[in-house]
Amino acid sequence: MGNKTLAEVEALAKKILTTYFCDSDMEFMISTFADDIIWLGSGEKQKAEGKEAVAAEFRAGKDGMVACDMSEEVYHCLDLGGGCYLCEGVSWLQSKQNSEVYLSTQQ
Repeated sequence: MGNKTLAEVEALAKKILTTYFCDSDMEFMISTFADDIIWLGSGEKQKAEGKEAVAAEFRAGKDGMVACDMSEEVYHCLDLGGGCYLCEGVSWLQSKQNSEVYLSTQQ
């Protein structure tokens, strides 16, 4: 990622989360994956290694995506050195009004 300010890292995290959760568009997020990504999900058998395998896991769930409004976002970013950063984003998600699904959760 190179040398970035923590504000730039936070802005990228916000864009990833907004396009994924609010726009139901996972392709931008997938475009940011490193070739050697390891994904550990929260459900049973939710683990994949490598960009193509992780992308396939996300794409397999595309039909189940629910567009949400995101609020009360809080980001915490750390510069790990060497152009590496860790950024946690926490927010409330509520399904958009025109959705057939009701969702209200902190993510």
